[in-house]
Amino acid sequence: MAITDYRTVHNAAPHVEAGAVTLHELVAAPGHGKRLVITRLLFSNGATAGTLAFLADCPGTPVPCGPTWYAPINKSESLPCLFVLGENLDFGFTSVTVTSHSVSCEYYIEAL
Repeated sequence: MAITDYRTVHNAAPHVEAGAVTLHELVAAPGHGKRLVITRLLFSNGATAGTLAFLADCPGTPVPCGPTWYAPINKSESLPCLFVLGENLDFGFTSVTVTSHSVSCEYYIEAL
C-alpha cells in the first residue's frame, strides 16, 4: 500500500440539514486506484434526538463504516475515527429523526 502526497488532511464542507436525510454523499469518490480514509467526524444536532449512520457507496449499495451514532438533543461532537473505505467509494451518511443537524469530516486520499 503506497501513501502518496495525497495524505494531506482535507475537511469536507459542513452539510447542514433541517430534517432527516437518506444516503447523502459527504465526500465524493476519489477515483480509480484511490480510496478515502476518514480520520475525524464532526457533527451537531438540534432539537430532536436520533441516529446517524456513516456509509460508503451511498448512491450504490451502502456499506456501514462503523457503529451508528446516537445524536442527543443540542449536542456537538468531534470524534477521532479510522474508516478506511474501498477503492473509489464515496463517504456519506443517513440520519433518522434528527433535526437541524450538521455533519462534516476530516479525511485524506490514499493511493492503492
